[in-house]
Amino acid sequence: MNAEIGRLEGEIRMIADRRAHLSAQIAATAQRQEQRNQEQRRLSQRSAELNASIEQCGSQHAQAGAASELQDAGLPALEAAYHAARER
Repeated sequence: MNAEIGRLEGEIRMIADRRAHLSAQIAATAQRQEQRNQEQRRLSQRSAELNASIEQCGSQHAQAGAASELQDAGLPALEAAYHAARER
């Protein structure tokens, strides 16, 4: 009878230890998941910021291209005026 009680007590301790170990694993997994969720939110926000920056740069590039075309269009007239002024 005492041997049976000792065996059952050992099993109970083993089950309790295993339960504590599993609880610790669950807590650690939940913490890692929360950290991943936070990182995902941070990365999503950064992605949105970078996309906005890319759009802004694209707009600035288009404006610079338009300004360059306007300046290029005026160059022949300026060159003609320069050559005319040198010939005088």
